[in-house]
This record gives sequence, structure tokens and C-alpha cells, in this order.
Amino acid sequence: LLKALSLLKPFGRAALMRQRLDTNNFSHLTGLGVLAVGVDVGNLPLRELTMIRYLDRFRQAAGLHNLSTYVHGLSSISLISSVVGAGFDYIAGDPVMSVIETPESIFPIDLENLYQPLFKSTA
Repeated sequence: LLKALSLLKPFGRAALMRQRLDTNNFSHLTGLGVLAVGVDVGNLPLRELTMIRYLDRFRQAAGLHNLSTYVHGLSSISLISSVVGAGFDYIAGDPVMSVIETPESIFPIDLENLYQPLFKSTA
């Protein structure tokens, strides 16, 4: 893994390592120069409460090795709120921002924009 990362390093700013949601040990990634570990939950057939529990355990396990975390594929405001509360560093999903062809940077989450559709529907 270290060799693969060193070969890729000249072509990007950072390496993100996607893992399984049930990963609970990240010791094999310590010291490799990985910016963040994360998971794509977009197609996982889990109830939201179960997913929230797994995501919290995932974030805690990564934190034991001082690794930043990301989650992709979030589909609801409640999931987004949960991962923000759990301490994930990077989050993505349609309620946050639609996929764009060429991302130029990372944006801080804008809670006003996140909840705006809910306010419009009650007005």
C-alpha cells in the first residue's frame, strides 16, 4: 500500500482511502500519509438508525489513529446532521450539494442552504 501511495502522490494533493462501513481498525493506515478514510453509503441497504450507529463507530475508530474521515452518498438531512455531530471532517450527498463535473475546492457546510427546501415547503 505504501508503494502504491508513493507512486500516486505526484498526481494529486491527497490520498483518501475508502473503507467498508464495518471497519473498526485503521492501524494498517497509520503513517502512510493518507489524508482521510471514509465510506460511500449511497447504496447500502441499511435503516437510517443502523447506519448512524455504524458511522459513529467508524469515525471513533479512525479517530484513535488520528485519521480524518469522510462519508459520501448521504441522502437525508438527518444523516447529514448525524455525521456532522459525530465529527466527520468531510461529507457529501445530494442534500449537501449536487455532484459537479470539476470540483475546484471543498466548501464548508451551509446549514441555511441545507434546510432551505424545508422552509419553502412550509411557507
